[in-house]
Amino acid sequence: MIAVGATPEVALALAIEVEVLARMYVQVLTLGQPPVLDEAEMARVLEQFRRMSYGQPVQGDGAGTARPR
Repeated sequence: MIAVGATPEVALALAIEVEVLARMYVQVLTLGQPPVLDEAEMARVLEQFRRMSYGQPVQGDGAGTARPR
């Protein structure tokens, strides 16, 4: 895997996140095939991420930053 970021720290954080998600996916597969979200449900999930500023840099100490807009 190659992870790219604005700084080595950002690239490392991204690489760690991918590894964690990959491990979770492999563990889920032991329970059976996970459901795949249809387009409408995926649109709802992405809208919620947008409203919560998911994936955006944290400002300050990060306290209370995950609130709907």
